[in-house]
Formats: sequence, structure tokens, C-alpha cells
Amino acid sequence: MLLFHKDWALHKALLSGVGLLALALAGPALASEGKILKRTPLCTEAISTCSVLFYLNSTDKVQVLRPSTDGKWLYIEYGPGQQKGWVHAEDLKLLSPQGMTYTTVQSFEQSALGLSLAPDFFGVLYPESLNRPQSDPLTFRLPLEAVPFSLLTDQSGQSLTVYYLSETEKRWFLTAVQPLTPPYPHFQTLLRFQKPDDFLGMAKIPAGLLVLGESEGAWGQSLVTGLDPEGIPFLLIQKPEEFVAYLPQEIRAVIRPENLRPVSLSPEGDLVFSTFHLALRRFVLLRFSYREGWLFHSLLLWPKDLSFRPDLPGLKMRLVTDAEQSYLFFQPPDQTAGFLGFYSGATQEPTILQALQKPVLDAVIYQKKLWTLHLDELRVWNPVFATEAAPTPAK
Repeated sequence: MLLFHKDWALHKALLSGVGLLALALAGPALASEGKILKRTPLCTEAISTCSVLFYLNSTDKVQVLRPSTDGKWLYIEYGPGQQKGWVHAEDLKLLSPQGMTYTTVQSFEQSALGLSLAPDFFGVLYPESLNRPQSDPLTFRLPLEAVPFSLLTDQSGQSLTVYYLSETEKRWFLTAVQPLTPPYPHFQTLLRFQKPDDFLGMAKIPAGLLVLGESEGAWGQSLVTGLDPEGIPFLLIQKPEEFVAYLPQEIRAVIRPENLRPVSLSPEGDLVFSTFHLALRRFVLLRFSYREGWLFHSLLLWPKDLSFRPDLPGLKMRLVTDAEQSYLFFQPPDQTAGFLGFYSGATQEPTILQALQKPVLDAVIYQKKLWTLHLDELRVWNPVFATEAAPTPAK
């Protein structure tokens, strides 16, 4: 049974108790815009003696993807051909968006549960009221007490795995189920958690699965756990301090290892810790990426306009990222929706910080645009610049 096909604009496939809505929609990228100030070369490298691809003219608009390590160059994308290269930072003016506005792509009659992302599509998981005959080999129902929170598909979109937390004797278990495995759904218990809030995210990587959160297995306790397809651990990290070894020396010198606090693990394998930067005298977020091992990726500054700190008890944060942009969702314990922060990659400060009035269940970056899932609808977001109308208040 093929659940998705990249050429289908809209397709609905049913499992008993679970419905999937597959979307294949395109749109322009969300990134920081910039305006060229004078005729300047587009370089192949961030050096003054670079090879020149061609020259950009004054008033040309480009997409700014990231700065060089010394901040003197900017990596940009230009034109319908999406030509990429480097320009001098002093030859470009950043046009920062004032906020974000959304379009409702799909409304749901039933509460949605989560999103599934693959290269050519993504799908929405939601409870399906229609029942299939119990004799049907594709019959699949989540336990009533389960908390489903993630879906993963293979590259072809022909298999589906649902991950959920369920409670047994006051302990929570991370379980994976493949509902389309004939002749019966395949269930696999992976990890134990003391409480559901201990789970902070997971990612699918070529080696298997990464899970962030204080958990237990037959091998003992761990903070970051890597599991192969058979559920055997290939990576066990017990304390946040173990990540200090991956930091550049200039950052190690201005933080206290014991203050590292795990924040979020994105589906792409990007891990975020919060800590206090002694030289900057403010909280920062340290982002690591897993690429056959951990690598330090970047430092992000904690938004100054937030009234709470990253060490606030009960604060929930979610990171959604790709190679060029990052979104952080902040939900303090006394609010039902929270805030959305957008980091463009061009600066360490958030380009946008916007209050949300509707809870976000899940979010993905699909074809370089942010998509958010809510109980009753799916939204796609766009930046609003100074020359445009003010953003639609989030509801």
C-alpha cells in the first residue's frame, strides 16, 4: 500500500484509528533578504583573491544564508537560477523582516497529532473516525492512553513509523510501531522515562535513532541515546558536560560546563543546550549537529525581549532547522501558546520574535518554508518586510 506519491497534490490514506493527509506544495524560501549597495563581485570563496562568478548591481536583492566565521563576508543566493556565492558584508544591507504572517493550507474536522517529513512530501497524522474491519491486516489502533508525537518515513515514502509515549505503572515508555508491517503491526519498546516531560526530542539518522532526555535502558541511564534499527545502543552520553569537548576554545573559556542545560533535539539531528555566556553577560544557545559524530554548529543569542530565562522550570522549547535557518518555539509553563523566534543564519540575534496565540503541535521546514500544525489546521508562514502590510495577528 503506497501511502504517498510525490506527484499527488492531495491524497488521503486511511489506517484504522489513524488518518494521513499528504501534501506536496512548493513556495519561495524564507531567509534574510539583503540589498546590494554598489556593484560588487559574487565570489566562489570568502577571500579577497576569489574567483568571480559575475557582478551584482546596486539595488539587486538577494537571500542572505549565513556569514563567514569572521563576519566579513556573507553567503548569498541570487536570482531565479538560485546562484550562490560570497559578497563583502559591507557591500550589502540586510533587510530584516518585521514579523511573520500565515496562510491556512488545510483545516481539520478532528484534532491533528503530528507531521511526517520526507524529501518530496510531508503528511499529517490525525485521528480517523472511520473503522476498518478487524480482519483487515492493516488494522492499527494506538492505545487510548498513548501520547503520539512523531512520525518518520523512509526516503521512498512506502513505510511509516509512529513513535509514542505510553504509561505503565507510573513509568513512561517510548514505543515505535510500524502499522503497515504485514501481517500485523510491529511494536518495539525502546526506552523508559520517569515522566513524559523528560523526553526532549528525537532524530532519524543513517545509523538509527537519536533520543534526547533522561532515560533508562538495559544498559543503564543516559541523556543522549543512539539506537540502531534493532534497538541496540551505539551512542550513550550521560551528562551535558561531555559536549564541552566539541566546543571551540573561545567558547569553553566563557561558560561553566555544569550550567549546560539540554533544550531540544530537532528531527534533523541538531541538539541545543542553553547556558550563560560570561563575557556577553547573557544567556546563549549552543547548537550541535550529528554527522557521524557531534560537531559544534553555532551560537545563538537568547532573545532579549523574552521576560523569562532558559532555565525557567517547566519551559518547553522546540528547534526546527535546516542548513540555512532555524526556528525556536518557546512555551513557558504559564502560557498555552508561547513565542516563535526566527534565526536567519546571517546573525546570532533572532531576526523575528513573535507571540503566538494558538498552541503549535508540530512544525517542519518543507521546501525552505515553515509549516506549523495546530489542533484544527495546518499553516504555512511568510516574512513581512517594512514595505508590506503588518502581519496577521496569530490566532
